[in-house]
Amino acid sequence: GKHLSFRNHCPINGVHRSDSGIVIKRSEYGVIVSEYLKYRPEIDGLRAVAVLAVIFFHAGIWGFHGGFVGVDVFFVISGYLITRSILDALLRDNFSYLDFYERRARRILPALYFVMLACIPFAYLWLFPMEFQDFGQSLFAVATFMSNVLFWREAGYFETAAELKPLLHTWSLSVEEQFYLIFPLILVTMAASSSKDGCKEIFLASLCLFSLAAAIILYSYSPTTAFYWLPTRIWELLIGVLIAVVSIRESPNREHKYDEFLSLFGLALIIWSIIGYEGGSKHALFGLYGQMMAAMGAGLAIYYGKANTSAAKLLSYRPLVWVGLISFSIYLWNQPILAFYRQVKSAPLEASEMLIITLATILLGYLTYRYVERPFRNKRKISKRYFLGLALTLTSMFIALGLLIHTYKGFPGRVIRDPSIAIELGSVTFFNHLSDKYSACRSKEILNQSLVYPKNKFQRCMQSKMDDVVDTVIVGDSHAEHLFPGIADALPNDNVAFYVKAGLPVFSNPDFSVIYDVVGNDENIKTVILSAAWSVQIKNTYVARFENELAASVTYFLERGKKVVLVDDVPYFEGNPESCVATLPFLPNQYKGCEMPLSHVETYEQEYVPILRSVADGSTNTVYVGLRDLFCKEETCSMMHGKRVLYRDNDHLSLDGSHHVATRITESIAN
Repeated sequence: GKHLSFRNHCPINGVHRSDSGIVIKRSEYGVIVSEYLKYRPEIDGLRAVAVLAVIFFHAGIWGFHGGFVGVDVFFVISGYLITRSILDALLRDNFSYLDFYERRARRILPALYFVMLACIPFAYLWLFPMEFQDFGQSLFAVATFMSNVLFWREAGYFETAAELKPLLHTWSLSVEEQFYLIFPLILVTMAASSSKDGCKEIFLASLCLFSLAAAIILYSYSPTTAFYWLPTRIWELLIGVLIAVVSIRESPNREHKYDEFLSLFGLALIIWSIIGYEGGSKHALFGLYGQMMAAMGAGLAIYYGKANTSAAKLLSYRPLVWVGLISFSIYLWNQPILAFYRQVKSAPLEASEMLIITLATILLGYLTYRYVERPFRNKRKISKRYFLGLALTLTSMFIALGLLIHTYKGFPGRVIRDPSIAIELGSVTFFNHLSDKYSACRSKEILNQSLVYPKNKFQRCMQSKMDDVVDTVIVGDSHAEHLFPGIADALPNDNVAFYVKAGLPVFSNPDFSVIYDVVGNDENIKTVILSAAWSVQIKNTYVARFENELAASVTYFLERGKKVVLVDDVPYFEGNPESCVATLPFLPNQYKGCEMPLSHVETYEQEYVPILRSVADGSTNTVYVGLRDLFCKEETCSMMHGKRVLYRDNDHLSLDGSHHVATRITESIAN
């Protein structure tokens, strides 16, 4: 089909006007539809590359640090195949919105809902109440195809670790389905327009570039938003759309002399984006560049990788094609299996465990494809009426169950508790306490740029008194912030403030420029406490420069008459602090997250403690405060001290924990 348009008059010049009004003008330049739609095994091979990259990334296999870009390859493939299907239906004059969405539902829902059903009993048995409450929210979000929005909202620094969320991976399905709610209407409208040849491609390309530009800009300010939102993901789907649109207009006489090189180059881009990502780097744009390479590589491999090219022959290798055919079910099983296994073990997984989990994922993927996916795609086996009834029933059930679990806060009655132990879980209680007891910081420059905790809109910039004069300031990230309530209460005669950002608290970091300017020029501030998640934050910058940058930051404050206190970080635990006071009846004595070996702490402390000590020793009026011995005795570190739990999640102190370390820090200030 060279040209598609709606006409309201009779057929002219051999152009066929169908009953629907779609005009199909065939020309010597149009491809044969059957040729256009023939099965391409190399695309299933490309799916295999994508899904294997994802599961090897989740498994932590060396060399697959960039395996997350497999999702980007999936987006391009999806855009291409769905557009090709819609264009074929338009060419045959049998496109129906209802048929389209039925096919999408048959493709997605059976396997997805089967995996969700399988997750529910394990979540009930193995998740603590807060985790089970989050799981209930995800059931609701997946059933309404809004899980990308949910996980975007939950992606804050204080939420459950991503690897422990069984349905986290469904965000990509939500992005696709949101796109396909509006895209068929756009494509049909374009096909019905009488615009000149090429205008439709220009429109789609412009939309693609606009989305990509938005992603690049937003990644600099809010990488989480850019990662999860549909508008900053459309460009990947549109690459596939453009390939499908261009392919259907392609001349049979097109030159193919560059196909071999360009298809192999596309495959190389995908491979490089997977293995070339620097695993320790957390720079958001670095990840985006990998996504761009993977998406563009997938586009080149699809368009130029026809059957006679080396790339197509490689991707058509039968084991790859087999994995590609079951890739959707593999993708669905991978995250839940890993999440639940990590919940049970609550410790880093061994290589042998990862291998078993990967093989189990592929096996379950095959069984789900064979006995769930394929039967439900067959309209002769599963009638439309039966399928729609079942789909609506399960959707309603997931929505209702999700609301029920959320309303009843994860059914805490499932858990066996020790009522004599005090515990504060999650960050809402912590921030509510700060909001109720203390005052917003008086510095408008800092307050206007402060971070906001989304669940209660709390502005994370506080001081212990309402006075304009501040005596002591805590500067850093959330691991400085959790020191505030303890230090504020331990220094009742001082006005203590905390100013935090999500980054390394050094003078050279532009995110902290306003904080350094305000604190440095305030003559009333006598003491500056610097603390952070040091081992995490130094990986966000050049580790080799950390000592010089920290020394320069200390010097900046010393030159302005301040005393500087460099505070150690607290130990990071694998598990949930709720395991300190509660056990799940079906996992007796198996949840060890409340304790960990001292050797784990010593491993990552080596990255920053010598630097903190060196800078403190080399500077006047500067002191280093170590905290490890407050949590670790002999060869074991614990979240507990007596009958108090010191953590509110796996690495942030509770109010009790803040008071536990405050005495050590304030004594160093006094001395």
